[in-house]
Amino acid sequence: MKESQKALKDLQHAMKDSQAMKEFIQVELCNSVLLKRKPRSLSRLPLQLVTYLDASLGLA
Repeated sequence: MKESQKALKDLQHAMKDSQAMKEFIQVELCNSVLLKRKPRSLSRLPLQLVTYLDASLGLA
């Protein structure tokens, strides 16, 4: 539970600055690839935001 609260705080902080948000997500994606696991914090993001971020990062 504490881990999810920390992840939520990290997300809220990162969302204040879109560049920080992009970096946060790139790190999550890299970690998920390197560790062969699903990025947990990304799975909790609203679908609309994930779609927007995919487009802005050139992933879509």
